Amino acid sequence: MDVDFEVHHFRDQPGYLADILEPKPDRPEFLETLSSSANGIGLVIGTNTRGVPDKPTHRDKGGMQDPAAQVETGEYRYVFRGSARPNLTFLYETNRRFEAIVVVDAGTGPLTMRHATRLRDALHELSAMAIEVAEAPLLSVQSPVQLPVPPRAEFEEDLIPTASAKAVRFAIALPRPSAELAFALADRISSYCSEHDLGLWVRDTRLGCRTGNWFEIIGTPVRGDLPQDEEETIEHILPVTFVGPARVGSTRSIVEALADLPHAGVAGCSITLLDDLAFIHLQLALSYHLDTELVRTSAAGKDPASFMQEVMARTGNHGKKFAVRETAGDYQTFAGPLLDYVVPRPHRRLAVWLSWQMNRAGLTAPLGTLAEALADLKVGWSRNPLDAQAANVEYLVCRDLGNSLLRGKGKLSIPYQFVSSRYPKKSGEPSASQFCVALEDAWKARVKSADTNAHIREITISWREYWLGHWAAPIA
Repeated sequence: MDVDFEVHHFRDQPGYLADILEPKPDRPEFLETLSSSANGIGLVIGTNTRGVPDKPTHRDKGGMQDPAAQVETGEYRYVFRGSARPNLTFLYETNRRFEAIVVVDAGTGPLTMRHATRLRDALHELSAMAIEVAEAPLLSVQSPVQLPVPPRAEFEEDLIPTASAKAVRFAIALPRPSAELAFALADRISSYCSEHDLGLWVRDTRLGCRTGNWFEIIGTPVRGDLPQDEEETIEHILPVTFVGPARVGSTRSIVEALADLPHAGVAGCSITLLDDLAFIHLQLALSYHLDTELVRTSAAGKDPASFMQEVMARTGNHGKKFAVRETAGDYQTFAGPLLDYVVPRPHRRLAVWLSWQMNRAGLTAPLGTLAEALADLKVGWSRNPLDAQAANVEYLVCRDLGNSLLRGKGKLSIPYQFVSSRYPKKSGEPSASQFCVALEDAWKARVKSADTNAHIREITISWREYWLGHWAAPIA
């Protein structure tokens, strides 16, 4: 079996995901999918499985070689299409995991190189502890993320945190779950956060507690802005995605090598497993301007070490020799385009969580009907990121549950001013709850009237993550 994939790097614009999911006769629909957006940069990854190719090529030592990827480049968009052989022996259950949130800064100011460096170092620690303590893989890593919602937020809506914060959320597989192992992981990450002045939340793993229930272990830091001359600003971000067979330790191999790149941090990341392939997506924050031609010539197919070596050479650093551990040494690298960092929107945005289940029929039906439901509520996929009525998909993942079933989970961001003005608080029911109920009803109505064989069901929408699909199995 081979897995065909598409990787889209683009300047973020609401509605891009809906556009590329339009059915095309020459391309199958996405099944397992990841989408995220942050810092003005969007990512969409989609996979589809197929049979063994007729004429596979071989490396010198007899191993299988992935065919060359196709690259479609534009001024603000690169699309990579390729295939890879998955690791079918990689078997880990996503509901047996240790999950936590490491908070770099709870402030709402712009991202700086100080933040990006802290995030890069935190990724290195997370990937190291997965190997050294749990002896298991990182199942998912995401940044930025929403901070946990406090219990009082239902009565004091000002306490609902904004949709995105300078923090990283991660999940480590627990092949042999035990209280001893959970305590060992919690002790390792809490010691690191205490030493580096980072906040920490750990997921409640008691029976009956779903994803989205958190314990605050270390208070969330709000550092504020340093004086202008003490802070190094981010000018450009280079999106890079590394793709290869899912293996224990692959993320550590990549992040460990990236730590040697000068003046480069991580502004955001989306790391996940789809169809037994690992997709390690990093937004490299740069304090210097890379040659556009370098990005274009390094865009697709190189192994990680060769890509980093070329970046170093083009920036005047010829002495460093990069080596990537064998767990990710054969990964494909997809880089570019080089995009400007976009300061977060000035207005507060509400995180709206959603989940659904469907037959193995692609994402066109659920997201198409969702877009129609949003339009029914006068919320659209505006092309203007500062539009006060624009909805945006900040995170979405769709996984294959087996038995021809797909389960999806995502997070929309909606301008809070729009929600509070259209649904003023009444009878103790928050504006956010009223909006979520209205959107859920509108989505179900659109699904019911749609002519589709996807059989979309178990639709849930909420501004609290742990209220999602309370009757269904969780999804990472």
